[in-house]
Amino acid sequence: MSSEHRTVMGIDYGRVRIGIAVSDLTRSFAFGLVTLANSQKKQEAALQEIVRIAREKQVDTIVIGLPRRTDGKPGEMAAEVTEFASALAQVIDLPILFEDERYSSKIARGSLAEAGVRGRKVRSVIDQRAAEIILQSYLDRNRRQGGL
Repeated sequence: MSSEHRTVMGIDYGRVRIGIAVSDLTRSFAFGLVTLANSQKKQEAALQEIVRIAREKQVDTIVIGLPRRTDGKPGEMAAEVTEFASALAQVIDLPILFEDERYSSKIARGSLAEAGVRGRKVRSVIDQRAAEIILQSYLDRNRRQGGL
């Protein structure tokens, strides 16, 4: 199956939650899909769920948000994110790329507030919304560069 008929997965990694988003088949739009629980004890289950979703959604590329400071240098979570990506690479045979995720959580929080999402509901969807923003950034940049 050509890449034109496959999707791209976006991941917003966090110590407590992992947001997942997937593109449409045209690779034009990102859609928040699910938020997975994460911890040292739950990470293996989260990795297996990512593998399951990737198969189900016909994913051929995974994009993980990489935290950077405003000066462009890696943020405090960058090492943890790259460790997570390495663990994911051990259980799935797909390209794993990184996308600058500066401000994605802030933008996600703002867009949810504008939509009237409040309280506990924010916690349940903010990570998948951040994953959606990370993935959409990747899709847009690659389309501009003629890469998708």
